[in-house]
Amino acid sequence: MYSLPFSNVNKIVYSAKKAGDMPVVKKGTFNLSAVANTYLDMSHYGKGVVWVNGHNLGRYWSVGPQQTL
Repeated sequence: MYSLPFSNVNKIVYSAKKAGDMPVVKKGTFNLSAVANTYLDMSHYGKGVVWVNGHNLGRYWSVGPQQTL
């Protein structure tokens, strides 16, 4: 396990390059036309943690029980 310096996320540089087998930070956006129940399907992303607007939604793993958040 490695600790990552997330005290200032504004310094993270996002790139479209393929990272290979190393840890990555991904960023995305979406727009909602109406507020309703929704979820993120993480079944194709391997293993990681999801944060949205500074809130930790939880951990996911493609082989484990938690694949949607």
